Order: sequence, then structure tokens, then C-alpha cells
Amino acid sequence: QSIKALKVLQSAIEKNPCNSDAYTALGGMYSRLKQPKEAIHYYTKSMEYMPIEEHEEVLFDIAFEYQNLRQFKKALQFLLKIIDTSPQNEMAMFEIGLCYSELDQDKEAIIFFEKYLDEFPYSYIGWFNLANCYMKQGNYDKAIFAFDYSTIINEFFPAAFYGKANGYIQKEEYEKAILVLNETFALEQPHSFAYCTIGECYEKMNNLDRAQHYYEKSIEIDKQYADAWIGLGIIYKMKKEYDKSLKHLNIALNLNENDLDAINTKAEIFEITGQFEKAIACYADLVTKDTSDEDAWFNYGSLLARNKMANDAIDILEIGFEMTNSAAILYKMASISFEFEEYGSALLYLEEGLETFPKEIDKFYDYYPNYSQDEKINKLLSKYLKK
Repeated sequence: QSIKALKVLQSAIEKNPCNSDAYTALGGMYSRLKQPKEAIHYYTKSMEYMPIEEHEEVLFDIAFEYQNLRQFKKALQFLLKIIDTSPQNEMAMFEIGLCYSELDQDKEAIIFFEKYLDEFPYSYIGWFNLANCYMKQGNYDKAIFAFDYSTIINEFFPAAFYGKANGYIQKEEYEKAILVLNETFALEQPHSFAYCTIGECYEKMNNLDRAQHYYEKSIEIDKQYADAWIGLGIIYKMKKEYDKSLKHLNIALNLNENDLDAINTKAEIFEITGQFEKAIACYADLVTKDTSDEDAWFNYGSLLARNKMANDAIDILEIGFEMTNSAAILYKMASISFEFEEYGSALLYLEEGLETFPKEIDKFYDYYPNYSQDEKINKLLSKYLKK
């Protein structure tokens, strides 16, 4: 039927080459067929034959097609054209924020939104977008300030409340985050994400019973919400109820077999309970799923070393260092090699660490506290740390 519709529209254009509606319809057809380049061509053509005041909807269509192509710079150009003629278009402002985010152009975005807010200070979306830019930069105080303005202007805009709560979470001000999250319950039906986030805040505050309560409320709403099951698994681990912890973590993994937090927590439990083969299997799974996980490589190698598998530990840590360029992993290799009296490689690892990460030498001191009794180590330390 799509092919038939395309033929009909092409025929309409042949009869009337100035038929803007036919070009727009063709663009829509190609969009539905997931052929964005063809869609853009016909949308662009349609604007040649329609009054300029009708361009706005087509500019949106073109911008969305460029987003589908992940050409966010081009999409942004068309969205800015909409703002030029319709400066308070909320949908365009949302999409502009998204494009800047995808382009990682936070500085440029901040300049744009601050200038925009100078002219339109009551734009709650403008403040919201500005806040998100500050969040990406790690400027949480300014982000919270901007989210706050967004909520004052539009008190029925939950996304700004969640953003503000996240700002407080990043600042480790968990009680304030909980207060803000509770405000969202007056705006919309409580959902699993909000309850789970409150649970995480209580977990960070070491209030395990309250955390458990909110994780359970999250699951009551959505039994498929893996994060809440993981949260319960972590709470039971902290309470040293390891069987219950594993049960809940396995439920999370049944929902999402690639959940790294669940696998990592299982590895920690197996390690605590002396089930080293299972812990090793979990760490092996972790580093396969995420080769950039520095902690997983470190813990994997450390566990092997504790089980007198020094060569295997070094092999794993070597790969981990290649993947992460981690000072911790490099100094750990040095300490393991010294412990197992592999002095040649140990001194090489230590020297490489001193050349590459001299400011992080404290890691080596922590991993190998006997360093001060070794003359060769002290000689090497003196040589590099005096530079």
C-alpha cells in the first residue's frame, strides 16, 4: 500500500508541480518508511510552494528526520529557525536542549539559554534546559537554582523537580532530595522510579529499613523494575542477609541479564562468603560485559592474588590496565609482584607507575605497606619523587 500511495502522490506532483501538500505527504510517507534523507528532500521541496507562515510544522519534520540520522547539528539549525519566528515554542525549546546535549556543547548551550532567558525570563523550559547544562558540567548549585526557577514558573512540571532532586543527590544532600521527590507525588501518580530513588537516598544515609520500605513500594507498583530489586539486594547484603540478597539480585538479573550492578554485588557476596570460584566467575562476566570497568578488573585481579594465583592475577590486571590505563591497577600489579617475590617485573611496574602516575603513589603504599623495608624500592622512590 505504501508503494501505491507513493505512486499516487508522485502522479499528483506531475499534474501540479507546485502542490505543497503532495510534497509534504511524500515526506511523511518516506518518514514512515524510515527513509529520512528522502523525507527531508520532499519536506524541503514543500516549503518552496507554501506561505512562510506555514513553514513551522515542516521545519519540525525536517529537524526530527535529522535527529533520526543523528545529525544533531543540522537538526539544531532548523529548530533555531523555528525559535526565530516563534520564540516561545515549547516543543522547539525541548528539542534544542536535547540537540545541545547530544552534541556535548554545554558551553554554547549555556550562552544560548542565558541570552534567551534575558529576553524571556518566564520560560520554564528555558530554565530547565539551562539547569541540565549546568548538571552536565557538574555545577550542581547553579543547576538547582535553575531547576528551582523552572518549578516556580511551572509548579506542575515534574521533570524539573526530578532534576532538582538529582542535583541534591549529586551534592550528597539526600534529605533535601527526598523532600523534593515527595513534592512530585502531588503532581502525578507516584511511580516506581520516584520510590526507588527515595530508597537509594535512604540507603546512602545508611537508613536501611526506610530504604527497604521504599524499594518494596517501588516493586509494588512495577514488579519489572530491576533497579528496585537490586536496591533490595544491596540492602540485604548490608544487613548481612546474603541468601535474601542473592535471591533479589537474581530476580533483577532475570529482568536484565546485563545489569552490571547486580553482577558486581553478587561477586562481592560470593567473595565475602568464601565462594571464590563463583566470585571469580562474576568478575569474569563483568569485565566481558564492560571492559572499561576499572573496579571490576581491580577486584578480579586482587581476588585471584588472594587465592595464591599470582600469574593469573597479573594476566588479568595487565589486560585491565590496557583497557583502563588505571593507576590503581598498575600499582596493584607492582604490589602483587613484590608479595610473590617477582622482583624484576615488580620494579618495572613500580617504575612505570612512578613515571606515569607519580601523584598517585599513595596507592602503592596502601597496597604494599612493607615497601619501607625494601632498599631497592626506597632507592627507586627516591630517584623519582625527588624529580
